[in-house]
Amino acid sequence: RTGNQDILKQVETELASMAEISDRGGNPMARGFGGNYTKISSLQVSALVKVYEGQADAALALLDEAEGILLSMRPPNGPASPIKPLHELYGEILLELGQSADAIQKFNTSLLRLPNRPRSLLGLARSYAKTGDYANARVQYAKLAEVWSGRDDFVEMQEVRRFLETTDDQ
Repeated sequence: RTGNQDILKQVETELASMAEISDRGGNPMARGFGGNYTKISSLQVSALVKVYEGQADAALALLDEAEGILLSMRPPNGPASPIKPLHELYGEILLELGQSADAIQKFNTSLLRLPNRPRSLLGLARSYAKTGDYANARVQYAKLAEVWSGRDDFVEMQEVRRFLETTDDQ
């Protein structure tokens, strides 16, 4: 999400190749559980390419496909895998596309799978704020302030403080 579309397309090609090799059973380390994550990551990156190309419906279809794979697997019991949780990315893209109410659902799902994950809390807070639900936005920003306590160097903490100091629940 750096904005460098050339690198994004290169990564898309490489991940698609890895997922295809995994699907054919060519890489024993990537088969099965790991292969599913490779496929999910490939679909996530392809969705980002589609977003940047202005093909929102195609991007959401790719994310739906990835979600189908992910939901057939057990929830994570450690660090996020893939590195960028699918529901978090899905929520961010929906928020970017102006679909804040749908983004709330995806961020909530992300937080069920990975409780108190800061980027999911931030997305959820932003989504609630965009829908005008300032009371719930305040709850999420407050949770985020607690999780990021002492991290004043984060740019997002300025957003958290500003919201909590200037926005009431109405």
